[in-house]
Amino acid sequence: KLSFEFKNPEEIMIAANEKHLVIAGRDIWDPDNMFILGRGGIKVMGTQEEYGTCNAVYTFLQRYLGVRWLWWGELGEDILPQETIAFTPFHYRYHPKIRQRSSIFGNTALRRFGKIGETVSDWARYQRLQLDSLNAPVGGHGFGGWFKRFHEDHPEYFALQPDGSRSGFPGPNAVKMCVSNPKLWDQWIELVAEEVKKDPSLKYFSSAANDNWPSGHCICENCRAWDHPDGEKQILHWQGLTQEYVSLSNREIRLANELGKLLKKRFPDKDYHVVTLAYGAASSAPIDITIVDNVIVADVAQFICRPGEKRRKDYKEWGKLTRNHFWRTNAGNPARWMQGGPGDARQMIEDLRFAAENECIGILVDMIWYWELTQGRSYYILAQLAWNPFQDGNAVLNDYYKRAFGPAADQVKAYWELIEDVRRKIVKVPIQMDEYDREVPGSPKTWSEEFNPALFEQADKILSRAEEAVKGAPEIYANRVDYTRASYDFLRATSENLAIHKVDPHFLDDETNAENHKKLVANWEKIKDIHAKYPGSLRTHEFRSGGTPSLLSDIVPEESYLVKKAEPVNDKKKGGE
Repeated sequence: KLSFEFKNPEEIMIAANEKHLVIAGRDIWDPDNMFILGRGGIKVMGTQEEYGTCNAVYTFLQRYLGVRWLWWGELGEDILPQETIAFTPFHYRYHPKIRQRSSIFGNTALRRFGKIGETVSDWARYQRLQLDSLNAPVGGHGFGGWFKRFHEDHPEYFALQPDGSRSGFPGPNAVKMCVSNPKLWDQWIELVAEEVKKDPSLKYFSSAANDNWPSGHCICENCRAWDHPDGEKQILHWQGLTQEYVSLSNREIRLANELGKLLKKRFPDKDYHVVTLAYGAASSAPIDITIVDNVIVADVAQFICRPGEKRRKDYKEWGKLTRNHFWRTNAGNPARWMQGGPGDARQMIEDLRFAAENECIGILVDMIWYWELTQGRSYYILAQLAWNPFQDGNAVLNDYYKRAFGPAADQVKAYWELIEDVRRKIVKVPIQMDEYDREVPGSPKTWSEEFNPALFEQADKILSRAEEAVKGAPEIYANRVDYTRASYDFLRATSENLAIHKVDPHFLDDETNAENHKKLVANWEKIKDIHAKYPGSLRTHEFRSGGTPSLLSDIVPEESYLVKKAEPVNDKKKGGE
């Protein structure tokens, strides 16, 4: 008696009566174009657009059988033994609000499978991230390669500069366009037609301005007429000229609107969309303009687990103007995030809820570097809430601790909340605004000030209680507490090496230098041992042979002052040695 009509994108249904169980979902594909060539020439599923049944299976496993994939790899899998599987009759339907999720962990997207390994890709699929229904190009810009291809025959496509030229300033890869020129629009739609002929699965096409955002925008009369005089003030640059000007959000949306109309006219039977970026000169919301319904705004609102009240404000305003609102955030490097510093799972819960409440249909997080050992709780929360951002995030996090650590759940939770609280002292700094309403960070505490011996002594005591709590419990809990202890060892070794690196060798005797070098080497060997014991827990290619690891160069012995000894420099600007 159930309806098997799925009216919503990615809708799933799980239901049981006295005798039957159904697990189903909306699946959409083009049977004539099932495979395309992905990265590296790998043949992948290209034109299946929705994978409702597959995501229904993973939902059934988690919601009704209690399976958890807490982090990638065998240690993170948690299955509850059951003698019998039986259900009281029920009927459950759901469709996710956030329809582009694979770009959260960008290298796990189906078309990019294989770059970081099968384990992480599997984990992303289990979390219902990989098999999503949008594939919008929100990570890049819309006019790459145009200058090389068209500047000789069609200089009118490119931005008019103050000197009267269309020179391509500030360079071919960052050139800006004369967005009000209908000839530009016609060329854009012709290129779209060429693209979809080669790949019929394409549905999303970028109109976003090229990067180097403050530089080289068009000053022709028509383009300037598109700008709103009350737009937010900012500083823009041209060759030999720097000037205050208004926000370019209105002109970027006007361009996207015009292209969106052309898409509908040229391809009336297709569900094609234009993607534009709310970024740089177009960060703030436009004024007195309607965004057409086939334009997606990819909002580069950089506030995930970091300061960003101005960006949150802008994000909320964009959310009032469009239901096609994409959160294209950047994690940056607060509290050594890029070098394996800890995440903040509790803050992640708040940020995901805020994004969803303001019409988020997709997420891309730039700068996720796969430090599972220290950031895994944040990854798990991000994944779970991307599927359903309106569930109780704190309940999900408490379930994570309980399922992973059993009798030691409270102690491990206390350990990570201690680490997160210290991270917040570094990251959550007071924010001021300059005259252009841009954020100016205050003076945060440094890593070495906060990740100090006293902190690690406190953390060690908490983990010792966790280790005591799992004695006599199933071995899996002890193994996971050991994994958490490895995060402590990594953070402590990192902190000690950073502190040594900051010491001026001119004030140390040879014996102290030798002792410091021994500490550096011992700590680095400890980090490498952790990497060997838990493959995939630390950013793998930072441990490649040959060359200095790019992200960890400030904690490895080879980069310390003990190896690169200071030698006199004859600097004429400073009057000699």
